[in-house]
Amino acid sequence: MQTNLTEIKNYLKDKQICLLGNARSILNTPKDIDKYEIVCRMNRGLPIGKERYIGNRTDVLFTSTKLTSQLVLQYKTRYLVWMTKCQKLLPEWMKSCTIQNPPEDWQELKDQYPENKLPSTGCIVINFLLKHIEFKSLIIYGFDFMRSGTWYNNLKDPRWHPKETEEKIIKGLIGNCKNVEIIIE
Repeated sequence: MQTNLTEIKNYLKDKQICLLGNARSILNTPKDIDKYEIVCRMNRGLPIGKERYIGNRTDVLFTSTKLTSQLVLQYKTRYLVWMTKCQKLLPEWMKSCTIQNPPEDWQELKDQYPENKLPSTGCIVINFLLKHIEFKSLIIYGFDFMRSGTWYNNLKDPRWHPKETEEKIIKGLIGNCKNVEIIIE
């Protein structure tokens, strides 16, 4: 894994990127995810047993949660990116091999949320990709704004990520970008 923000920018530049969220609804329809030049996943979205729906490959893993080294190794990812400004969940072993999302980007998003609420990893990742990466295209699956919960746990109504705020912010970030498509299943 690499630790340089410039390096990941160069790696993703002019690529067709597929970003996979972890909404339970992503498992409704089989997809050919591994056809994309770059496959990005988040947090605990390990594809084992679900490859028919979410592919097999992971080129970039974005996270805001504590992960074990054994779990991260299963992804066989090239890059690991820590998305939140908060470092208390960042395991010591990850500090030397993780790219840090600029903390001021996280803070700009956080300032758009109601008090005591936080942006989800997905929202932070979309912001990161739109703000820092000159991609050819971005296809987003597995974001239904928390309507179906996540497929790897029962996070159907997370108290810290307000659904309506998330949807408004993400749709605002995407806006009229012609090379970004969000596919809600």
